[in-house]
Amino acid sequence: AEAAARRALTADPDLAEGHTALADVLKDQWRWQDAGREYQRAIELSPNYVLAHIGYAIYLSLMGQSDEAVSQIARARELDPLGLPTAIDAAAVYYNTRHFDQARDMLRRATELDPAAPSLWLWTGIVNGGSGRVKEALPAYEKAIGWGDNTAATMCFYGYALARAGRQEEALQILHQVEKSSDFVPPSAIAVTYVGLGDNERAMQLLQRAFEIRDPIIQYIKVESQIGRAHV
Repeated sequence: AEAAARRALTADPDLAEGHTALADVLKDQWRWQDAGREYQRAIELSPNYVLAHIGYAIYLSLMGQSDEAVSQIARARELDPLGLPTAIDAAAVYYNTRHFDQARDMLRRATELDPAAPSLWLWTGIVNGGSGRVKEALPAYEKAIGWGDNTAATMCFYGYALARAGRQEEALQILHQVEKSSDFVPPSAIAVTYVGLGDNERAMQLLQRAFEIRDPIIQYIKVESQIGRAHV
């Protein structure tokens, strides 16, 4: 992906889309300063390019620059007020910056755009689960799964909510299924369920493994409320 983005920029160094794509790759590689510069360059070249503002907002939220992140995602919403992906990304930025009420409000408004979108209900579950409202998270996850999102990561977050809601046996069943899967499952996702079950020692072992293999999800460790509970 990095090579493709750089080839595109070699052909046209003023291509905002190329700078944004490169920034996304660099962010996932934890090359923070380089990623930040690429997002800034993309916005400089094309101030109305929505994906550049979204990517930069997410990046800023990971860097702990909450006010700037919210400002960038607000600009993205101004440019794309009716886009469902933009609304969900906005909710994610609000979640990362601990603006849980704003995240929930954004997701409620997004239901008017497409109430059957699995990602909408997944993020509703994540926001509610991460803010401690696990009983409200459960039906949201179940809707996401019912609409077709039964990925291992989704199931792990669902398992977290089940465990926190006192339904440990169901959470353990999900954990057993995920750990026996022949597909690759990010260890950071499995760690979420272990946190819900209160097994912080196992969760920390998985997070260490995630760090060693450069699991891209580990970059969210400082802003993911559910993983953060492993420290308390």
